[in-house]
Amino acid sequence: MTREQVEEMITLLAAEFRVKRPKVTWHGRYRSGRAFFRQWRIAVGPNCWCGVEHTTVHEFAHILTFKRYGRGVRHEEEFCYCLWHVAAAWYGNAAAYPWHNEYKRVAAF
Repeated sequence: MTREQVEEMITLLAAEFRVKRPKVTWHGRYRSGRAFFRQWRIAVGPNCWCGVEHTTVHEFAHILTFKRYGRGVRHEEEFCYCLWHVAAAWYGNAAAYPWHNEYKRVAAF
């Protein structure tokens, strides 16, 4: 995915979940994504180890978790619930998300 595709993806997901659209920081040095709650942004790049699309879904789920629960939940049940919903919205079926690339705790959800 390109930066422009990620920007569009975030716009669509933000509209779907009725949250303020987070900003996107794009840089080639990122090997994994990050979600910054106070700055309301996610960081991804073309070198994310598990793919840009997967990383963007994962990081948007962190943003949604923060919005719904008011705190930065790491990879706990609340996050897993939000990730499942974001994956279902993006892929049309949460089972299409590459769960095998997730942290063990998340993949077991």
